[in-house]
This record gives sequence, structure tokens and C-alpha cells, in this order.
Amino acid sequence: VKHDLQPDTIFVTFPKQDVRFAQDFDDPYTIGWIVLDGLKVKSLLERIGITPENLILPLRREKSLRDYFAKTPYICASAPDFSDIIALGTFYNILSAVMRQLPQNNISNLMSTQEMHVSDAINYINSNFQNAELNLETVANAIGVSPKYLSNIFAKITDTPFSQYLMNKRMSYALSLIGDGESVVSVISEKCGFSSPYYFSNVFRHYNTDSPKKHIKRRIDDLKKLPPQ
Repeated sequence: VKHDLQPDTIFVTFPKQDVRFAQDFDDPYTIGWIVLDGLKVKSLLERIGITPENLILPLRREKSLRDYFAKTPYICASAPDFSDIIALGTFYNILSAVMRQLPQNNISNLMSTQEMHVSDAINYINSNFQNAELNLETVANAIGVSPKYLSNIFAKITDTPFSQYLMNKRMSYALSLIGDGESVVSVISEKCGFSSPYYFSNVFRHYNTDSPKKHIKRRIDDLKKLPPQ
């Protein structure tokens, strides 16, 4: 399907979609773009009417929207330590600006049953990921659904398989523990919900290319290079 993009049109491409765009050489245009990644992005876009089947959202001209796309990269570059917060704030500002232009009956404010189940599952994971026995079955039982159903809707709504989300959560926490000064691999392994330090080390190496011990050493070396406070 071919679409002609008009000024002040938002268009989105989702992962694994074969979407292409090309300039009109007789009437070229400028594109401001952002890359989004996160568990809530898909559902938030759906609330303004953007889905994998409906990628284009024409809007009326609004200076604030243009400024978000044009200025945010430079603002992020000027404050790299806080660029993620700036970018997240900009995303919500864009959503808010778009919603103000849409008729209220086009905005879905209710989560679907599947989205609520996934939200419940994520909340349960976030509260219990340190338990080494946590898995798909225990989470499904806790929120009152079948494991097969949870597996299917979790991947569908988050674009991430359940097991990968759980492992990402544990690896993220491991890195935060190291960043906070924890240097004992067995302690980090237990706090992150791994059954053994050996298994933890193998998974850590897969995610971070080096072992936990090397990562900890590099963190300590970096701290030694900092000027005294």
C-alpha cells in the first residue's frame, strides 16, 4: 500500500515491518524522527489510533509538535546523563499534543482484558523476580490465567517473550547492584533470583560479553580514576 505523506503527518514503523519511505525530489520534505522502545509504547500509540495496520496520523500544524522533533535531539545531546528522561518526557508531550487534536471518541482510555493481564503479570514479576523459582507458571497462577494464554498475550502486547522479559529484569538489576558497589558474584546472583552463581555468570556473559568479575573489576577501576570528592 502506498501513501503520500502530507506536512505535519506522523507516521510510525513497527519492528519486523517492511516499511519504506522516499523523498519527492521535486518537493522534498524534512523528517524529524525518534526511536521508541519499551513495554508501554505499543499500547500508548494505540490510544491515539496508531497500530501496525494504521501507521499514519495526519495532524493540523502545531508549532509545539514540530519543536519536539526538531529540538529534542540537541537538548538530549547537551545533557547526556539525563537524555533518557528528556526523551521520555518528550514522548509524553507528543502524545498529549496529538490527543488534544483528536476527537475524544477516537481515544481509547480503557485497557483491554489482555493488557490488564499483562500489566498484572509485569507488576508481579517486578515484585518477585528475586525469587529463583519464579517462572511463567507461577506468575500465571498468581494472576489467575493459564500459562499458555499468558505466554501468548505477553509476547503479543510487549513484543518480548516472557522468559526474555524476566531475564532482562534480572540482568538490569544485576548491573544496578554492581553500579551501587556490590562486588560479590554469589550475592548478586542470589539477589537477582538465580539458582547458582555459575548459571548467573553464564547468562551475564551472554548479555554483557564479559563475566561478572570482569565487569565488577572494570567498575572498581573506573571509580579509582574519579577525582576525590
